[in-house]
Amino acid sequence: MSRRSSRRQQAVKPAIPPNIERGLASLVDGNEILVASMLSIKTSKKDDDDSDDDDKAAKRSALVTALAECMTMNHLSAEALLSRFFTASVLGAYCITVLGVSGKGNEATLAARIGKKWSRPDFVATTAGNNTTAEIDKKKETNENVQTT
Repeated sequence: MSRRSSRRQQAVKPAIPPNIERGLASLVDGNEILVASMLSIKTSKKDDDDSDDDDKAAKRSALVTALAECMTMNHLSAEALLSRFFTASVLGAYCITVLGVSGKGNEATLAARIGKKWSRPDFVATTAGNNTTAEIDKKKETNENVQTT
């Protein structure tokens, strides 16, 4: 008769790359109620309006962690998670407002477009409409310098 170990394994935080985690956080931002209902996490709209920034940040962090756990539990890539669980309208709006790319296509196309952006190690979410002309000119100069070298 063998004896079972009485040691319990501690919960391990899902190991996803930081750029994917930043991408998930940018997707959750503004879609908290949708993501919470999708993951069956209770959150009330009244609490969201009255809570301070620290509470909102903690709720967003919990939602990002839940999405990451869903990815690791089901062995899904970021693209697979997006195409399986989010509608084309949500992904399209995210592409346009946050990534500044086309929002046309079905779930798989949009998820691939988002996954391509998220896969860059230096991914940082920005609101496409907030780019000033100085920032756009700086990006152009950077791209020209990279191409000439």
